[in-house]
Amino acid sequence: MRILHLTSFLQGGAGRVVRDLALLQSSRGDRVGVLTSQTGVEGYGNYPQYLGELRRGGVEVVEADSLFFRDPGGLLAALDGAGSLLERLRPEILHGHAAFPALGALVLRGSSFPGSSTLMTMHGWGLRKSPEMERADVAVMSRVDRVVAVAQTGRDFLLSKGLAPERVEVVYNGVDSIGAGGLPGDPLWSALKEEKGRGKRIIGCLGTLGERKNQALLLEAFVPLARRFSDLILLFIGDGDESPLRERAEREGLRERVVFGGYRPQGDAYLSLFDLLVLPSRNEGMPLTLLEALRERIPILASSIPEHREILQEGALGALFPVDNREALEALLEESLALTPGERTLLVERGAQRFAERFSREKMEEGYRALYAALRGRG
Repeated sequence: MRILHLTSFLQGGAGRVVRDLALLQSSRGDRVGVLTSQTGVEGYGNYPQYLGELRRGGVEVVEADSLFFRDPGGLLAALDGAGSLLERLRPEILHGHAAFPALGALVLRGSSFPGSSTLMTMHGWGLRKSPEMERADVAVMSRVDRVVAVAQTGRDFLLSKGLAPERVEVVYNGVDSIGAGGLPGDPLWSALKEEKGRGKRIIGCLGTLGERKNQALLLEAFVPLARRFSDLILLFIGDGDESPLRERAEREGLRERVVFGGYRPQGDAYLSLFDLLVLPSRNEGMPLTLLEALRERIPILASSIPEHREILQEGALGALFPVDNREALEALLEESLALTPGERTLLVERGAQRFAERFSREKMEEGYRALYAALRGRG
């Protein structure tokens, strides 16, 4: 198959999905290209690691000069800039990751590849999407051949926006079945490993820092616990503006107890150090960190948003707390850290079994391959 992935940027969880999917497809004999934007917007961009891995894996990547950020002129310029890739690839599948890249897929089908199939993956839904943006996104989703939700809760959400049930499929995100292991050559990882050897317990949070992931709530809940338990460390791994969190930690006298690791190419390697993973998000699509924690047998505490409830089977595989409820989070932090070895083992083994059944990246690729084949078979 000849497949073109269109995405605003190769960054974060959605960028990882595009990278993993494209690499698996290329390894299985498909001809694959990726069109992304060469952004100049603070906080957005293409991870160099992802670009390098794609190119080494035989995937042709074009970074367009213009942005994909809801600028029709920029979109057309981006498509024009990818002309040589499009001529060589002549895609049968045009796969947009989010609504505006999917609009690019529709433009390409209408202008150059009338026999191609189009689909869009909805990796998430913004916190503050205006009514106009919502209508525009739904209009795009109503015109592509299929829309993919990365969780059943995402499909339910799309149906509530008026999409026809037969147009919306579910393909769960997936991650590598084998973890990154340790990072003995990484100074931060090694320092934290030493702290663990001295009896410290690490509460970890992986993800881009910001309002959507809601790390500020976790820090607020950590402060009183840190005063009562001197062995606790809070670790944030992820890119984004850490200054508000750092300033709060310093005001509370916790400068040495709250650690900021920034973006780490192998962030999941830090999971092996965690006594507990906490995800206090207000909004998610299908968080890859949660899947990795299931794989790595790490206890989980997460906000009770629909996606977390679905993955954790309504709390059977990890504790859930009401969104933005600091008191509940604080209480469950203490409760989760107090699990007996037997309770912990029972919990994490159930999670590992759930991961193996549903959340490997190979299962994700198989789901998309079946969908592509069904779309091509229609023609």
